[in-house]
Amino acid sequence: MLFIYFHISKCGGMTIRHIFKNSGFEIHVVQNSNMDIILKKINHKNKNVYLEVHAGTALSFYNSVDILKHYKIYNDVIIFTTIRDPQHVVISLYNYFIQENVI
Repeated sequence: MLFIYFHISKCGGMTIRHIFKNSGFEIHVVQNSNMDIILKKINHKNKNVYLEVHAGTALSFYNSVDILKHYKIYNDVIIFTTIRDPQHVVISLYNYFIQENVI
C-alpha cells in the first residue's frame, strides 16, 4: 500500500513521518519534484510505502496523481494531509523562532 502525505509546514508532519517510520514503512521524501525518480526506485511489491511531498516546494497534488496513473504501480493508494488553525501556526512559528534565536 502507498500512502502519500502532503506535508504543510507546522501542521504535524514530522509526527506523521515518525508514526509511519515506527510502523515499519519504507520512507521517501519528495523534494524539488523528484517523485518520478523516487517511484522508479521503490520496490513496491509487498511493501508499505510512505511518500512525503512537501507542499509549496515540490510538485502539486494533481501532478502527483498523474504520475501515479502513469506508473500504475499501486492499486491501493491513500493521499492525505493535515491542516491546522492559522492562529496556532503563527504561535508555533513564533515559538520556533524564539527557540532557534532567530528573533
